[in-house]
Amino acid sequence: KATVSVLYWQVKMEDVTRVEKQWIFSKNADFWAHIMPIVAGVCGAPFVYKYVDLDAMPLWAYLIVVVFCDVGHVWTTLFRCYLDTEEFRRRWFLYTASPLLVFLSIFLVHFKISEAICWTVIGYIAIFHFVRQQWGFLCLYRARAGETTGRVADRLTHLTGAMCPIVYWHSDPSRSFDWFLREDYFLVRFPREFQSISVAVWVVVAAWYTFRQISLAKQGVDHTAKCMTMAFCWVTWVVGVLCPHKLIGVFFMNMFHAAPSYMIVYYTTRNKWRLQTPPTDAERFMQWCTLPGRWPFYLLFFVAIAVVEEVIWEAFIWRDYFQDVFTFEVTPMGKSFFTALLSLPQVTHYVLDAFIWKVESNPGLSDYYGLTYTIPAKRLE
Repeated sequence: KATVSVLYWQVKMEDVTRVEKQWIFSKNADFWAHIMPIVAGVCGAPFVYKYVDLDAMPLWAYLIVVVFCDVGHVWTTLFRCYLDTEEFRRRWFLYTASPLLVFLSIFLVHFKISEAICWTVIGYIAIFHFVRQQWGFLCLYRARAGETTGRVADRLTHLTGAMCPIVYWHSDPSRSFDWFLREDYFLVRFPREFQSISVAVWVVVAAWYTFRQISLAKQGVDHTAKCMTMAFCWVTWVVGVLCPHKLIGVFFMNMFHAAPSYMIVYYTTRNKWRLQTPPTDAERFMQWCTLPGRWPFYLLFFVAIAVVEEVIWEAFIWRDYFQDVFTFEVTPMGKSFFTALLSLPQVTHYVLDAFIWKVESNPGLSDYYGLTYTIPAKRLE
């Protein structure tokens, strides 16, 4: 079994071609996780522009882009951290202290300071989480392609693709910071001149990176999977942040973020229990849900939880769609309590994602990725 050393990983080359090994789990799986969301967004955009108002979020759209995409994928943390007894015992303090601290922080900020500040802070944490997740997937694609150089170029390009639209957004006086609520606000504003600067930087880096990849391709280097993902990251931030149509922007951000999250939990869970015998009913359920062909049950499990969560949101906080059903009064303290309680899965997911996907600090994860981990003597650039 030959191995190719890459960054922090060694790629297992067991009777597979180099082209197939560009993909994290398989070409088909990666297609559905990274390419299909963009295709669906592009194909659906003309319909949405024609039939949905710029600032509208119909219930059917809310169920897709918020309940299925945003809320549902957050609950996959259950499979990775809480239903896996071995993993929970290994980091029990992190997995118990994080939710407690998150709940107390949200409750105190929401109740003692203001609702707007609370949601604004959560919004910026979400943006940071989205950026980090994309870079994590790009690192996996680098590993799969056997790349030992160009890490700085990839990192710079990815950050440019995310930060330039964000800077443009923060320097547009006509725009508001409405990641979660209309009452959110920008923590910082840039002069309007930053719009032209961000566009110039975006264009220059895009051209430089494109020519760089073309040059590498002429030398026989095939980075198709990574380059496609990089391009989609760029498209996601431009459309998600700058598109004036609310539904289209939310779809591009949430779908491109959620689909890879669903995929990576599905396959790492499957690969773990392919190698082991699950000792508990919860783990046997995870094994069953992630067997080949049972992905609809896997998705249905998380969507069902998400629907229950959103009904509670609607009852106690939002009241956007069923005002006539939920008519009882909620006290300010009650509203802060339920906001903290219902935000708990999402913000805990943001926190734990910074820990649970690092190969070097998670025993066995390299095998579940299909990689073998070795501690590097020196970081490769």
